[in-house]
Amino acid sequence: MFDRQIGGLRYGARTLASARIAFPVGRCAVELWGTNLGNARYVQFAASRPPAFYSGIPRPTDLVPSEGRRIGLTARIAG
Repeated sequence: MFDRQIGGLRYGARTLASARIAFPVGRCAVELWGTNLGNARYVQFAASRPPAFYSGIPRPTDLVPSEGRRIGLTARIAG
C-alpha cells in the first residue's frame, strides 16, 4: 500500500476489548481469556522504505497486520 494515496493509511487510536475470568480451586486455577473480542482489523506497525531513485516517487509501505480474535484456556497448578 502506498502511504500518500487517497484513502491509503489512516493514523489514530483504536479500542480493543479483552477479557479474562479465573476460577481458583485450591492449588489449581483455570482461566478463560480473550483478546480483540470485536475482531477489529488494524495495522500494528507501518514502515516506509527509503526512496530508491527519485524522492517524488511514492514509496511502498510495509504493513504488519493485527492478530484477529484470540480465545484461550489456561490451567495452572501451584507448586
